[in-house]
Amino acid sequence: MVQQPCAGRLLNLALHQPVDEGELDFLAGKVIRITLTDIPQSWFISLRDNHLQVHLCGKEDACISGELQSFLALASQQVDPDTLFFQRKLCISGDTELGLYVKNLLDSLELDSLPVLFARPLQYYARLFDAKEQSHA
Repeated sequence: MVQQPCAGRLLNLALHQPVDEGELDFLAGKVIRITLTDIPQSWFISLRDNHLQVHLCGKEDACISGELQSFLALASQQVDPDTLFFQRKLCISGDTELGLYVKNLLDSLELDSLPVLFARPLQYYARLFDAKEQSHA
C-alpha cells in the first residue's frame, strides 16, 4: 500500500529537526498509535535508527485518538492541547506517560520551524479556525 511509505517519508520530513535533536528519543523501542476516529484510520509510529517508521497495523504502547479537526486544531496551535483532552476531543490510552510525551511534543512544535509543505496548510487552517471562531462570537 502506498500510504505507508508516503506517511513515513512525510513524517520524517516534517519532524526531521526534532528527530535530529533527539527530541523523539522517547519513542525508541515504543509504538504510538495515532487514530483519526472520524475517518477511521490509524498509524503506528515508532523510532528506529533515528528515523520515524509508520505502519498501518501493529501493537501499540499508547494511543492518541480523536477527530481530524481536533488534531488540526492541535497542530495549528489554535486550541490548547490540555483543553482538547479535558473536553475529550482527544484521548490517550495505554502508556499515558508516552502519550503525554507525544502530546507535549506536538504542542511544542512551532509552525515556523516546520517545512513549508506542512506549515502553510496549518497556517491556512489556523486562519479558517480564527474566522470561524470570530463569526460565532
